Amino acid sequence: NSVDDVTFIDVHTGLGKSGSDTLLMNDYMDTTCEVDKHFQAPHYKTKEATSVSQGYENVLGTTMHYFGRMLPNNSCLLTQEFGTVPVPVAGIALVVENAIFHKLPKPERLQWSKATVKRAFYPDSEVWRQSVLTHGLRLMHQAIRRTAEKTKHQQSSPAELGETVAADERKGET
Repeated sequence: NSVDDVTFIDVHTGLGKSGSDTLLMNDYMDTTCEVDKHFQAPHYKTKEATSVSQGYENVLGTTMHYFGRMLPNNSCLLTQEFGTVPVPVAGIALVVENAIFHKLPKPERLQWSKATVKRAFYPDSEVWRQSVLTHGLRLMHQAIRRTAEKTKHQQSSPAELGETVAADERKGET
């Protein structure tokens, strides 16, 4: 058995409006993923300059690049970015965490680093956590549905596929 299609989601926190999610995809992924068809979150190609994606077009060595080389060509690789705090605050938190790593004694590093980074990338807000959980589960269900649909289509003959689509339409599933 081999896998012909994978939906891969790399989840990040930090950029964008607090509690909102944005999907980022490589420019070549649009036709493979059929993002408009399968996913409801706002989505952008990495070359589109938005407050969330700005700068990603220059990043090398992302998870999408790494796994994109190993997975089948028709796989769908996305980054789901959840907003937390304003970008300058997240940036400052990373600078402070780096300084802590280099300047504090080892026993204190972990405590300070965890507190600093956690505040910026995992806010202490029940509303934020609920929003992330809701949006994350929604995307996971959409990804499972996409992969199941692609797998069902790949394993079906054209006649079986037509029957399946017609049955789904009668049930209101498409």
